[in-house]
Amino acid sequence: MSADLFGYLTQHDRAKFTAEFFDGLNGTGSSLGSVSLFGNTQHPGTWGTSITAGSLPSFQPVSGLLTVPTQSVIFTLKAKRKTGRDNDGYADNLSFDVTRTNVPEGGTTLLLLCLGLIGLHFAKKKLKR
Repeated sequence: MSADLFGYLTQHDRAKFTAEFFDGLNGTGSSLGSVSLFGNTQHPGTWGTSITAGSLPSFQPVSGLLTVPTQSVIFTLKAKRKTGRDNDGYADNLSFDVTRTNVPEGGTTLLLLCLGLIGLHFAKKKLKR
């Protein structure tokens, strides 16, 4: 998950990008947790001339593993005005990627452990001869 988030100059307006994970479809069931990115840095220049997407200080990435019961994710983007007349909380390039990783199942790990112990047993027997 990543995003470009910040406020404008010396104002304290900010954006917040949140992903909340659920064990039911369409955000139903129990909440399994959430992760948030905050626009906690002010942009040091002026908009339109010095913002470079995907670069510091505005770019924020976070990564982690989804738990097995996760069936849906609800995304929320909030911008909050703290100073001035307008809300200048800025958010751009919001991204959430899921990559499948192959993790051995418990049965596979147990089988490999047993095969290793059997091999060790026969290796010891052969050494004793």
